[in-house]
Amino acid sequence: MGARGLADQTTGVRAGAAGATSSEDKLSTREGACGTMPGAGAGAPARSGLAVVDGTGRVVYIDEDLAGKLGLAPGEIVGADIFRFVAEPRRSAARQALRRSVRTGRVDAALWQLQGASGGALYALLGTTPLVGASGELLFSLSVRPRPHRYGSLQRQALLASIALECDQPIVAIGAGSLLELWNPAAEELFGWTEAEVIGAPATLMVPEDRHVEEAELLSRVWAGEVLSRVDTVRVCKHGSKVEVSISYAPLRDRWGQVTGVYELVRDITQQKASERALAFQAMHDHLTGLPNRSLLEDRMSHALERCRREGRSLGVIFFDLDHFKTVNDTAGHEVGDRLLRAVATRLRQSVRSMDTVARLGGDEFVVLCEDIEDDAQLDTIVSHVTESFTEPVMLPDRQVWVSLSGGVVRGGPSSSVAQLLSQADAAMYQAKDRQRGSVGRYDPRTRPDLERRAEGSRRLRLGLEYQELVPYFQPIVDLHTGRMVGAEALVRWEDPGRGVISAKDFISLAEEIGIVGEISEFVLAATAEHLKEWLRIAPGLRVTVNISPTQLRGPSLLSLARSLVDDGLPAGAVILELTESAIMEDTAAGTSILQELRAAGFGIAIDDFGTGYSSLAYLKQLPATVIKVDQAFTAALPDPQDLSIVMAILAIADTFGLNVVAEGIETQGQAEVLRSLGCPQGQGYLFARPLPACRFSELLLDDAKLPSLPDRAARAPGGRLEEGLVAPATC
Repeated sequence: MGARGLADQTTGVRAGAAGATSSEDKLSTREGACGTMPGAGAGAPARSGLAVVDGTGRVVYIDEDLAGKLGLAPGEIVGADIFRFVAEPRRSAARQALRRSVRTGRVDAALWQLQGASGGALYALLGTTPLVGASGELLFSLSVRPRPHRYGSLQRQALLASIALECDQPIVAIGAGSLLELWNPAAEELFGWTEAEVIGAPATLMVPEDRHVEEAELLSRVWAGEVLSRVDTVRVCKHGSKVEVSISYAPLRDRWGQVTGVYELVRDITQQKASERALAFQAMHDHLTGLPNRSLLEDRMSHALERCRREGRSLGVIFFDLDHFKTVNDTAGHEVGDRLLRAVATRLRQSVRSMDTVARLGGDEFVVLCEDIEDDAQLDTIVSHVTESFTEPVMLPDRQVWVSLSGGVVRGGPSSSVAQLLSQADAAMYQAKDRQRGSVGRYDPRTRPDLERRAEGSRRLRLGLEYQELVPYFQPIVDLHTGRMVGAEALVRWEDPGRGVISAKDFISLAEEIGIVGEISEFVLAATAEHLKEWLRIAPGLRVTVNISPTQLRGPSLLSLARSLVDDGLPAGAVILELTESAIMEDTAAGTSILQELRAAGFGIAIDDFGTGYSSLAYLKQLPATVIKVDQAFTAALPDPQDLSIVMAILAIADTFGLNVVAEGIETQGQAEVLRSLGCPQGQGYLFARPLPACRFSELLLDDAKLPSLPDRAARAPGGRLEEGLVAPATC
């Protein structure tokens, strides 16, 4: 039996209120097991053949259609006992059912057989959701139903109708002969077929042809009594479209426990599946170009090598790198650089075979995996197609860019490994680039073996950044006159699981070479900001200096990051951004412009290695600097007369421009005394502390932010220099 009429019964009560009795105005629906009764919302179409009775059976409302079928006017029936119209053989059972519903507050779905005026039988369903009158009394709806069809008893039809009415999820029931016998409004909304179109139709109506066997196996298990939860599958809608659904199957049983049908609760998971596929794509593809990323490339290489082992064939790996891509980023900006990378990705895909995989590893590095390679000549042909495709410029919306690629080629077979092939192809690319930019060479283990180590170092450093092995360390900056800590410089360390803590001087040059130094700088700035927000609660006047890369002065990313940190609650004045003097001089106009915007936002600006450049005094008045850092080359030999004169000059310049001064590299008490006597306000170095992980730096802040003097804590090496720092770094 369908449920469309039942789903509209409450609306019928509301719609009939104006023309029948005022009692409808007091009615409201009570929530059922699966939510509010469907069809009760505003605007739903009114249905005829409806009555409402109280707990004693007294009619409080009846519509004209049902009253007419009973042979009377509505006014003649309102107030009468409904049971006078129930056929005599069923009258007692109907009265007992209503009393039980009043007593328990729960309505067992039941069909009452009313005696029509023409002598025919009318079937009325007692609604499973009680209504509530103005005084809190329970009222019950009766809606006229079609004669129950041949697939079940009255009790079975009442059960199915109550299931459909109580739940707002799509519900389908399959009866004898594998024919559909229940279809609720939510199923119609999802699949498009009306109740009249599906009742009595084959259960395979919505099942795609290629899933008929699978569906038959599932239904046979349920007919055997098994319950199946959340089976993901596909269904066909009325107009041919497909929808992904999750179906829970359960057997329908009669009073003796025999399975007489199958009940399906359907959930639309189309959006969920689309989201899952999108997430899976994002996890395995490069977000900029849409190409496979390293993870997907390595997975495909693993499968290709398995085929090589089974079939005795070989494969090729070509490692490409764009020549001078850093120049494009620096001169035209990262937005143009991104457009160029997308264009290069498209051209690479178009120049290789359809069976080949083109992947982007990051930056300007691309890899082509060529499967089923018969010999070196076939691999050379693919390489030629790629290089020839770049003899023409890459056309961007506002410019054309000439691009050359350097590449390395390696051919592998059954005994090769993924890591080995990628490392050898990378080394071959460096060999080719060293010989001539724009060339492609084969891996030769006899030449430049150090390149393979360098390629492996590049790979490990990229992974170290990805796996968050690069962490900020903090070296205290102290007031040279009070000994109290006033700030810190954020430095980066690589906590390599196999090699321990690696200093920045041992990997920053490599990071600059492979183009990730800007990413590292931004990571350190963001991580420092998170720590600083906590530390300012302990030491409100704390200032932390963060080194930024020269490449960050050539694009908008630094400004965007700085603004986002301030938006997240970081006081800009607590951060001092530090650049070397030489970095600023590379592009004075652009660098100065960005620094001025940062200064206007409240950030401090420090010039590192001051005095080592060639244009310090000429440009100092143009720079929005707030701090000068005296290079340790000048502090190391103090009190050497020449270095003493240089430091005095720097202090005088700083005083003229109203700048703070921090002396770097202080290792002895004598150096600190000289600087203090010259009026240098602040200093940092191993005399006070080595760079510390964040947790150890937090401990210093909690210890009143005052560092002990050198004689109390330091061990000296010959000549008075510090051999071990006062506070050695340790893993937290």
